Amino acid sequence: MNENRFILRFSGVADLKPQILRAKELADILENIEAAVASAVIVRDPTIKREQIAVALVGVTDQSVGLTFAPNLQALTFPALEQITKAISTNQLGSLPGTVIRPLRAILQFVRTRGCTAELRFTQAGHETTAIITPAMRIEAVKPLRGETTLYGDVVRVGVSNQKSKSKRLMAGCSFAQPHSRLRSN
Repeated sequence: MNENRFILRFSGVADLKPQILRAKELADILENIEAAVASAVIVRDPTIKREQIAVALVGVTDQSVGLTFAPNLQALTFPALEQITKAISTNQLGSLPGTVIRPLRAILQFVRTRGCTAELRFTQAGHETTAIITPAMRIEAVKPLRGETTLYGDVVRVGVSNQKSKSKRLMAGCSFAQPHSRLRSN
């Protein structure tokens, strides 16, 4: 049996069973899991096309709703799954690209609508990483700050007191002092 797997389990609500889950809801979950994994893979390796990545559903269990996946291209998809699971479990979603965050928000929306929790369990070579998405969780993309910063200052002293220094011009309006000889370490 292949011990490398990814399981997504929704639980916490008595009436959440595979028999009750609408086909559209299941399709949305499947589409968003695949989109999150594919986006993470493409960020890591831009030569891979979205159509090459498949996160196949290989099992549905009656443990609330348990979905077992077997992604193709495991050398690429498993590190992506691990990155996603670790980011959720450590609440460091800012480390994920925005293209991964959007599908995760859709899964969070399902969790909130149903009032359940989603457990993501990633297992590879006997090592397991688990993350829980709850209705109270916030999944937001961290937007990087962009802008220009100017630092002003004076170099007061460079090197040791008995060492002579010369100034080097770096760019207009800036200078940097460098000692004539190298310092020796004892």
